[in-house]
Amino acid sequence: LLYTIKFEILMSMRKFMVLHLPTNILITNLALSDLGVGVLVMPFTATSFIQLREYNVLHDLSALCSIVGVFRQMLLCSSTYTMAAISFERFIGVQRPMSYKRIVNKHFAIYAVLIVWIYSIVYSLITVVMP
Repeated sequence: LLYTIKFEILMSMRKFMVLHLPTNILITNLALSDLGVGVLVMPFTATSFIQLREYNVLHDLSALCSIVGVFRQMLLCSSTYTMAAISFERFIGVQRPMSYKRIVNKHFAIYAVLIVWIYSIVYSLITVVMP
């Protein structure tokens, strides 16, 4: 049910041009990263924990654990930093209401999303290369 709601958020943001506001771009990115956590990370993490506990096959799953670790780190960082970007965007709205439209625009949101994903990818790859 939760995945369906997140998927519906993504589809409605894509379909309606009225929803292409900076806050909605950041919320869409949050929904995308949370959907990725739920679809890509959680099932494989649960599977690897169950197999490790039941069959003790850690040597067979070392490559899978590394790949899942990269995705887990990347998507969780992206989710966390997107929430921080939303908080920063709201902070600007509260602190500078008169210049909010000038500061926070569509380019601001797109740059914030790009910075979040680039940082998340680089950080997750660094943690795998240099544990």
